[in-house]
Amino acid sequence: MGFEVTLRAIPAAAAAGLAELSPDDDGTFEILAAIEGGARLTCRLDRRFDWLCFVLAGLLGPQMAEAAVFGQAVVAPGLAASQGFAYRWSDAAAVAAVAAALDRLDPTAVQRAVDPSAMAAAGLYKIEQADAAGLPAGVAADFVALRDFHRQAAARGLAVLVTRD
Repeated sequence: MGFEVTLRAIPAAAAAGLAELSPDDDGTFEILAAIEGGARLTCRLDRRFDWLCFVLAGLLGPQMAEAAVFGQAVVAPGLAASQGFAYRWSDAAAVAAVAAALDRLDPTAVQRAVDPSAMAAAGLYKIEQADAAGLPAGVAADFVALRDFHRQAAARGLAVLVTRD
């Protein structure tokens, strides 16, 4: 599996159970797998997810950018996916707020905000290996996928579970 972020829109009732999970309880990962399997929509962001979050932080602020790409809150402290990153989630209200914020942007504005020099200065992972000419279009394409995902999830009143692997 490649290094990516996966956002899964899930029923609000399933999200309510996320607060009950603990890394110490037997069956936690089976419960997470069942929740993931019940996803109504999925959005996968490839390795550019850090780059997209950086650009969105400049346009929407760091908290909204993090909520959009990585989820609003940690599911349970110490509960991590295979690469060691915490499972995160956003409730339906946060999903609606993210959708509204993303709807205020357009792909052209996102593309113009891509600054490879600033990204390199910030130490973003593997940014020096990126194709500088194709980077703005790639980040803008990821933005469109993320915006459309949140828009659809919000319209359905769904929560979002986020994994980074």
